[in-house]
Amino acid sequence: MMKLLLCFLLLLCAACTSTFPPETPTTTASLSLPSKNSAVTRFLATAANRHGLVDYTQLAESPKELELAYSEIALYSPESHPERFPTQEARLSYWINAYNVVAIYAVMQHYPIDSVQDYRPLSPYSLFAGGGFFASQKFLFGQKAYSLYELENKVIRKQFTDPLFHFGLNCASHSCPVLRRGAYTPENITKQLEQQNKLFLNSDRGMVIDHDQQTISISSIFKWYEEDFTSAGGSLAFIERYYSNKNEFQQALQAGYDLKHLSYDWSLNARDSPAAH
Repeated sequence: MMKLLLCFLLLLCAACTSTFPPETPTTTASLSLPSKNSAVTRFLATAANRHGLVDYTQLAESPKELELAYSEIALYSPESHPERFPTQEARLSYWINAYNVVAIYAVMQHYPIDSVQDYRPLSPYSLFAGGGFFASQKFLFGQKAYSLYELENKVIRKQFTDPLFHFGLNCASHSCPVLRRGAYTPENITKQLEQQNKLFLNSDRGMVIDHDQQTISISSIFKWYEEDFTSAGGSLAFIERYYSNKNEFQQALQAGYDLKHLSYDWSLNARDSPAAH
């Protein structure tokens, strides 16, 4: 019995530490980052359509640009080459862009799938929604391996206090903030994140006010990361700041509408996904 248990634990550990190293082309080995002509910038310029949806079928047929982008991310990071990322804006831009590229790369390791929840390795993380996908796969960021879960919680959330970054991260799922068409840049990242946040909050994935049921339903992001919004005065104050119809929101609050959280749709943010129509 002990031998069986030991074997099972070893399998779990192996499932939690798997890494997908990229092929590193010589063309990116000498690249000076950040660059307007970087592989990450080129890939993100066309990865999503104007609705934030990804053509995963096309990527499966032509993966070169995605592989180049991931190779670039694997080579350099603010941790491995801090001199290339001298400001908070430069570092945050890298981490958000890296997360979004690697999320797509992770999908392609198992494509075709309909949801990130379809990836269920032999791992305790698979007991949770999407846990296997986000926590049990590790990828290289400046030659250091992180899972997407670790990248978000042990790197990004630890270093950046403005919760706007949540609305730049795309988890390859329909209920996530929309994948921006184009890379985040150090010069414009605050404006870009504010735009993405407004887009999110003014969509049915961000918040729904139901006057008939007298409910305010907000994204589960505000429940999962509630503490991150403390610096912004709390989730409701943060929402009020960016929601387009402030009067409607304030009146619903004053009327005592019940506050609920929207169920999360983990279906793939694919152009051909039923959730896209």
